Amino acid sequence: PGGATYAEATTPGGNAAYAVDGYPADAVIVALDDLGLEPHLVVSGINPGQNFGTFASLSGTVGAARTAIRRGVPALAVSAAPEYDQAQLEAGADLAAAWIEENCEAVIARTHQTDTLASINIPACAPEQMGPLQEVPRALEMPALPEGESIFESTCDLADPAPANDVAAVRSGYPSLTQVEPEI
Repeated sequence: PGGATYAEATTPGGNAAYAVDGYPADAVIVALDDLGLEPHLVVSGINPGQNFGTFASLSGTVGAARTAIRRGVPALAVSAAPEYDQAQLEAGADLAAAWIEENCEAVIARTHQTDTLASINIPACAPEQMGPLQEVPRALEMPALPEGESIFESTCDLADPAPANDVAAVRSGYPSLTQVEPEI
């Protein structure tokens, strides 16, 4: 075990759960090693702050999902803008639910691949301004930006209808779906 402590808890919805005192990856380790759970899927997030491009290697959300796939459990990480609202949260939850529905048969049969994890990133746009989900590769380099511009800002203009990677998609206003390697 990684040494993280945990205790019985209750979710805000009233469900029995465990609270882990540690990093997101520690929660996966506690679930698998200490509690002996055998999940079909690990879903991490929705967290504030997109975990796209090179930021994926720093992300606790992605780190939990990486821990799962390294242990043979399929995983989905979901991230939104640093300051998301309820509508953006719901849009992210809808995209996660659609991914789960699309992959449900393989996940339940325990035949879903665990070579990579799926990572969904939600742009900083109102849902009605967002384009459709773009399945794109992870950016291996972050773009140079004008001074004072944040990488987490989205133009929401959908000006890049064929984004080259997750960062380009999210910055233009498209949610992105990217496969992330277990070691990045």
